[in-house]
Amino acid sequence: MLVEIEVGMQRCGVLPGAPAVALAQRVAAAPHLRFAGLQAYHGSSQHLAAVEERRAAAAKVAETVRDTIGALAAAGLPCPTVSGSGSGTCRFDAASGAFTEIQAGSYVVMDVGYGDCDVGFEHSLFLLAQVMSAPRPGVAIVDAGLKAFTAESGLPRVAAAPGREWQGAAGRGGAGPGWAGGDGGRRLGRACPA
Repeated sequence: MLVEIEVGMQRCGVLPGAPAVALAQRVAAAPHLRFAGLQAYHGSSQHLAAVEERRAAAAKVAETVRDTIGALAAAGLPCPTVSGSGSGTCRFDAASGAFTEIQAGSYVVMDVGYGDCDVGFEHSLFLLAQVMSAPRPGVAIVDAGLKAFTAESGLPRVAAAPGREWQGAAGRGGAGPGWAGGDGGRRLGRACPA
């Protein structure tokens, strides 16, 4: 069993250091459980736009993890696994030596949010959409909307179509200027494999 420590998400996990050790001791003492290490995911650091800001956030988490591993060792509890990180900080976390498992998943598809953060991967997931209606000049309705992508991080971007952009989205379609009926193009959106 992994003990999750709070490293900045302010969502789940016990505090690092002594509280984590106390929980790990309870796990280790339970007859049907085995303490296997720590879970230290810091999702709040993943989309920080500035590289140095992400690097600093990752370094702070790595220090917290190392301090907790040290406290566990002092209590006689080995910590064979430390799982955490993510696509936005994986290059820093892998180099830190604090993690044995990196939880990077979005890099596989590289959505717009990670692309804006320059995490070192290229986009690989695109949504192909086509104009299905151009009801008046300057307005086009495409066949992909909020049921095809999420807008939680903003509207999708149009790939390989300079000057075209999304200006709105509904359940089954989206709209943008400068399009004609039958036009198509690849869209980059927000994709989270979790």
